[in-house]
Amino acid sequence: MKKTFLNWLTVTAAAAVVAFNACNPNEKSKSEWKILTVIFDGQGGDSVVAPQEVLSGYKANRPYPDITKGDSVLEGWFTDPAKTTLYDFATPVTENMTLYAKWKHQGNIWIVNFNSQGGSAVTHQEIEKGSGGSAVLPEPYPTKENASFGGWYTDETFTQRFDFATAVNRNYTLHARWVRAGMMYVQGGTFTMGRNEDNSVTNSSATTPVSPAHQVTVSDFIIGIYEVTNAEFVAFFNDKSVPSNGILDGNAMFFDNGQQGYTHNGTQWAVKSGLDEYPAKNLSWRGALAYCEWAGGRLPSEAEWEFAALGGNKTQGYTYIGGETPDELGWFGAVHAKGQKTPNELDLYDMAGNLWEWCWDGAAAFSAEPQTNPFGPDTYPDITWEWGRIVKGGVWITTNAIRPYTRDFVGVTGDNFTGVRLLIP
Repeated sequence: MKKTFLNWLTVTAAAAVVAFNACNPNEKSKSEWKILTVIFDGQGGDSVVAPQEVLSGYKANRPYPDITKGDSVLEGWFTDPAKTTLYDFATPVTENMTLYAKWKHQGNIWIVNFNSQGGSAVTHQEIEKGSGGSAVLPEPYPTKENASFGGWYTDETFTQRFDFATAVNRNYTLHARWVRAGMMYVQGGTFTMGRNEDNSVTNSSATTPVSPAHQVTVSDFIIGIYEVTNAEFVAFFNDKSVPSNGILDGNAMFFDNGQQGYTHNGTQWAVKSGLDEYPAKNLSWRGALAYCEWAGGRLPSEAEWEFAALGGNKTQGYTYIGGETPDELGWFGAVHAKGQKTPNELDLYDMAGNLWEWCWDGAAAFSAEPQTNPFGPDTYPDITWEWGRIVKGGVWITTNAIRPYTRDFVGVTGDNFTGVRLLIP
């Protein structure tokens, strides 16, 4: 009797598991969690790479540092002995596999290898020794799930960004940096900032003239593809436990006229219905600054913002930000959700229209002298509420201010038209 009962219990439990798995297709049975082995065949390399055990559906790691083989350099790891298919370490492992090292004899070339750190694979580059040649920034940029490409570095701790303008005089393995999703890497360069013309043409005030035009060089940076949204700003508020009056560290985070897209519901901050993907407006300068610091970055300098708006090194010299037809580039008449208009040459959205975007710089006239990475002028180190800061990008109330060089200033308390775009150095 006892044995019969136990048999019944076992059958019933098994049936319950089958039924549970049938109702939960995303749940894997124990037998489906397989330990797979990735073997690395160094093809005569000077050292042996240990095999990796990888859970089915997860990714293998590219061996680091790269193995060596005499005076040859490692081109990469390939899935076949003939070494025709480069393995992408961003691809989940689904079966036992052997990867084969491919070697290139140094000879008269320098090799620049690209370690995408789990992102999609990037082909190496060869530079003839003594030619004074430089490597070329690989495009399109590598991709990685839930992350944005943040540049190539000579070290895995990302302290030294690689300069693609400098002549290559040795072999390199470069490492991809990854940052939060929704960002765009911008290669630095030199451009003409401002314009020599009557300020009235660009709706710019006399205290922030667009002239004189002058040469500016900026370093590489990473900037938001979109303006910061209400959902993102509310996440910041709730993480920092900002009280219902919107005051953080003694500073108002927004201009409160009831028209902002976020509100305090008595318990926490929430986005007003249907406005999650709309840009966060009414931001004060200090509110924009606090958000950027919380998000791991900072406010753009005016020079960085203008360079990005022009399209960086990909600029086509358009009259407006991203094109010649304002209505294709930005919203006018009201604020709209992000990313519905034509992006500019760098695939950045809503730099024309929608909202003015805060920059770091204090409101002051330009110098005619060439500059490198100007971060200012900051005329007022201890900013008080009455002083203004530069805003860029026009606003939904006019098509006249969406030229890349147009600039204006707003008091740091903000107004109904002020938002922000995150920059990560």
